[in-house]
Order: sequence, then structure tokens, then C-alpha cells
Amino acid sequence: MLRLKILICGALSLYLCNIFAQHKVLDSLKKSLETHTQRDTSRIHYLISVGKYIMRTEKEKSLQYATEAVQIAEDLKNVPMQIKSYIHLAKMYSMQDKYTNAIEYYQKAALLCEKVLDTINLAEIYFGIATIYRFQEKYRKAEQYNLRALSILNHPKYDLLKAKIYNNMGILYDRQKNHKKAIEFHEKSVAIKERLKDTLGMLTTLANLVITYSQNGKVKNETKAQDYLQKVEQIAKRLKDDYTIRYVNLYLGKIYLEEKKLDRAMQYCKKAIELYKNDKPDDIHLDALITKCSILIENNDIYSAQRELLPIVPVVSELKNIQREKEVYQLLAKIYQKQDKYKESCLYYQKESAIKDTLFTRYKKQEEQLAENDYELMHIEQMNQNLKSLNQLQQERLRKQGITIAFVVLALTLASALAILLVYVNSARNHYLKKLEERNQIISNINAELQKNNQIKSKLFSIISHDLRSPLATTKGLLMLLKEEPNLSDQFKIYINQITKNLDNTFILLDNLLKWSAAQMQNVKPKPSHFSIQNLIHEIVELYTPTAQEKKIELTADITNDYTVYADRDMLHLVLRNLVNNAIKFTPENGKIQVSVTKQDKSVLISIKDTGIGIPEKHIQKIFEGLTTRGTASEKGTGLGLQLCKEFIQLNQGELTVQSIENVGSTFSFTVPLSEKQDLV
Repeated sequence: MLRLKILICGALSLYLCNIFAQHKVLDSLKKSLETHTQRDTSRIHYLISVGKYIMRTEKEKSLQYATEAVQIAEDLKNVPMQIKSYIHLAKMYSMQDKYTNAIEYYQKAALLCEKVLDTINLAEIYFGIATIYRFQEKYRKAEQYNLRALSILNHPKYDLLKAKIYNNMGILYDRQKNHKKAIEFHEKSVAIKERLKDTLGMLTTLANLVITYSQNGKVKNETKAQDYLQKVEQIAKRLKDDYTIRYVNLYLGKIYLEEKKLDRAMQYCKKAIELYKNDKPDDIHLDALITKCSILIENNDIYSAQRELLPIVPVVSELKNIQREKEVYQLLAKIYQKQDKYKESCLYYQKESAIKDTLFTRYKKQEEQLAENDYELMHIEQMNQNLKSLNQLQQERLRKQGITIAFVVLALTLASALAILLVYVNSARNHYLKKLEERNQIISNINAELQKNNQIKSKLFSIISHDLRSPLATTKGLLMLLKEEPNLSDQFKIYINQITKNLDNTFILLDNLLKWSAAQMQNVKPKPSHFSIQNLIHEIVELYTPTAQEKKIELTADITNDYTVYADRDMLHLVLRNLVNNAIKFTPENGKIQVSVTKQDKSVLISIKDTGIGIPEKHIQKIFEGLTTRGTASEKGTGLGLQLCKEFIQLNQGELTVQSIENVGSTFSFTVPLSEKQDLV
């Protein structure tokens, strides 16, 4: 009977594949599901198959089908079907960003895999968890789980799952800007899917290759990207899969938006929007509309962006998609700020801040669940290894017992002694194995706890630092509204100007703090470009001239020749801003500050020289380790500025040095690589 069921299920799978190839799968499956009301394994297959087909367009319905499949499998107490339905339900939850629910059902499936020694479905579970970690941007963890899954899939019959994992690895490396490795894994995936005639899977990986070849980097090749895009469009047209085409065009729009190629970004974004035919928007359509508004804002077409963005607000609220709500509120706050409507801008900044709190709570809960899941899965994996080892030991023991029986015929006494020796050795070995397992478990628990605490600390620090911006921006907006009141006294206006100045200083300190925290979490990488160092220095001098004039300090730039450098302009902007700000802070009234540029072999030397109070010799090394003192007008500092400057200069292949004489002045100098294209200014 069991074999008959297996044959029926196999025939059913082949039948469904043929139906899909003829583009009639959905109608056939729905009809079969409606007519087959008996709660058996066949209905579970129908529920899962229909759910997979509609998971992009009818998320709630697919989740409902997956839940029913789980209930039937549990009622039947059919372990293989329970494992299959648990994994499917976990995938449905994962697609809807409900990671806590997804982890719960992956956990249930893993426990059953342990019972029946089902290592193949355990590989599927590892792949699913790796995908969740990828969505969470925990790329190292995602890579670990993908590699665990690959270590299980040794037989060629599991190549299709291996191809999916290769595709997942390609996306991981693409997100980490390692485009060369991303292409390597994507091409491995395409080769397997092409061999196995998995057209739909091949479409997904080809779409990822389009994205990888379109991004800035050493492997960028727009010709190849367009060739792959044509293949994707041909296959998608044949399969009637508009979703993938919309996804690729949306992602290309985002890439060109990031590169400030706004016309091309708008071209791809509009194509993603035009291809959508349904009335009810899905995630891709909403993302495309929001991205289009971002492009309009970058083009300073503020009123068009506002006109297109406002109708999206009730849609994202109705769908309860808080991530999209946050993006919409953030864009509206920017629009109203550019229109000088600070009251409306503050309102949307507050709404965005409230959503951030909600997302942080959800993230924290997911972090706890993922950490617990890691521990449980490690335990299950260890148990499986132990069961394999015990099985091997048992087989070895049986072999030795056979030899012992043969020897018993010849010498009963010798056989008895050998049996006693084996029992003793086995007991001692089990004892030491148990001790070793207990120690390994203790070490594993301590390591997991340390990793969990470190991740939560780093993420919490970054989120709190970012959330400081919203109340500061709101306060500044309210002060500007208050300043416009006609009946405000002159004294009160002085107070407002002073508070505004303090807020601006706080923004500078917060910017240093954010950059420092990002650097500590190893999230900052330089984005070098060719630019004029003269323009950048004049921009900084112009920015700080009013501040210097308040202290009666002469701030000048001594630049005879302009040079083109190759570095991250934003990082150098922050370095110069900090060094000039420090020079003003520690230079008394009627002092002088001079910024100069000197050409060296393959670099330029930028120096900021002041006639300030100088630095004691014993403190010169400590200033790069967080030492902070008050300025000549009691200005405060955080101690992060020079640390950040040193790290950013090193990231840009330069060196930061200082020369100082107490009560005479200081000179801070740093080098920046010269561009090989000196005509680019």
C-alpha cells in the first residue's frame, strides 16, 4: 500500500510538471483541490502545489492553504508529510517577513528530521534559515547555513536544491559587493538548472546576473547585463512571468538612482510600474511607486513627487506594510522640509520615528528567536552526528562479535576474556565521549551567548544613534516656526539663535558618532571618485568662516594649484570639517588658521595650521585615542572626531600626522592619493 501511494505521488508530481509546462497548472490544481475534499496525503500535495503557484499574488490565501496542509498532516500523524508541510508553511511566513513564525515551523520540521534521520530535508531547512538571515542582512550567518546545507547534498539527485543554494550564495556575495564571487555562484546555479531543464529557476538566476553585471565595480559590464536581460524577458514572456521582469526593472532603477543616473533610473522604474496589470498592488508595485517618488525628489520635482506619493499613504496603511509606511513617511517629511512646511515635516518625522520603534521591537524579538533557533539546530545536528557515530560503532561491534563467535568455537576462555575487554573499552569510551560532549556543549552555549550579546549591543547602539536625529530635526523645525512669529522679542530671538547654533553643533557631534559606530561595526567602505581638492577645501573654509569670524580668527586657504584626487569625497569632507572645527575651537581670538595643499610624488599633502594653544607632548598620541578637552571658548567635544579622521584617512590609503608646540600652535596634515586623470575636476 505504501509503495502504491509513493507511485501515485510520483505520478502526480510528473503530471503537475506537465500541466505547468502547458501554462494550465493553476486552473487544473484549483479544480483538483475543489473536487478532492478527502483529508489525505493527496489533498496535502494539492494544497502545497496551489500555494506555491499563488504565493506571490495571493499571499494570505497561500498561507491559508499551507496552514490547512499542516493540520491534515498532523491529524494523519504522517511524519514525512508533516516535515514537508512544516517547511512549506515556514517558507510562506518567511515571504511575508514573519520570521518568528517561520523559525517556529522550521524548528518543528528539524525535530522530526532528527527522529527519522532525514538529513536531506534538514538541508532544505538550513537553506530556508540562510534565506531568513539574508533578509536580515546577517550575511556571515547566512553563508554558514548555506555551507551546512551543501555539506549534506553529496548525491547528484539533490542537484536542484544545490542550484538554489548556489543562487542564494550568489545573492549574498552580491549584497557584500563581492561581484566576482557572486557571478561564479550564479553561473554554477544556471548550469545545473539548464541541465535539469528548470526553466523557472533559471529565470530567477539570470535575473540576478543582470543585477550583478549592472552594479558599479570591477565586473560591471552593461553589454552582458543587457544580453542577460533580453534572455530574461524572452523566458518570462514564454512562462507569462511578469513578476520577475518587474523585479529586475525595479532593481535596475534603484541601482541607477544610487549612481545618480536619474533618467535611466526613471526609465526602468516606469517599466516596472507599467508591467503591473492587477488592481490590488503587491510589494514590487509599491516599491516601484516609492522609488519613482525618490527619483522625482532627487530631480527637485517636489510637487510631482508629493502628488504621486500622497495616494500611496492609505494603501500602505491598509496593507499594514509598516516598512513601506516608514519609507513613505520619510519621503513626505523630506518633501515638506524642502517646501519649508516644517510643521508637516515634523509630523511625518514623528510618524517615521514611531514605526522605527515598532520595527526595533519586532527585530529584537526575531533576534531572540533566531539565537534560540541556532542553539536548537546545533543541538539537533550534534544529535544526528552522534546517532551516525553510534550506528557505526554498533556495526563495528557486530562485526567484532562475529569474529568473537568464531573464536569461541576454538577457545571459549579466550573469547570470554575478549568480550569482557570489549565491554570495558566501550564503557570507558562512552564515558569520555559523554564528558567531551558536555564540555563542547558548555563552550558552544558560552560562544552563542557572547555572539548574541555583541550583535544586540552593536545593533542597539546604531539604532539609538540614528533615532537621535528625529527629535533633533523636530526641535529645529519647531524653533524655525517659532522664529517666524511676528511678536517675538529681540531677546527671545537671540536665545533662539543660540539654541539653533547649539543644535547645529550637536548635529556635527551626532554625525561623528554615527560614522564612528558604523566604522566599529565594519559597515563603512570608501566609495572613491575623482574630484577637485581645491573645491572641497574652499567649501569647508566657506562653511566655517562665520564661526571663525565670531572668534575674530582669520581663516584662509593657501592653494596655488588645483589637483584632482581619487578618494571618498564624503569621508574627506568629514575629515576636513573636523580638523578645521578643532582648529577654531583651540585658537584664541585674533588668531590665524591656514589650509594649504602641497604636491608630493603620487599624492597631495593637505595641512591645517593654526596659532592656537597647542598640544602638550605627552598628550599628542592620546588625542587619537579619544582624549578630549574644552576649547578656548569652553567648546565641548566627544573625543571621536580625530579617531574617525584617522580611520577615514587610512581607509583612503593616506596617513594623518600632527606637529604641535604648546602655546605656539598645531599643524594637522594628511595625504590623499592623486588621480591619474588630472583633467577631471
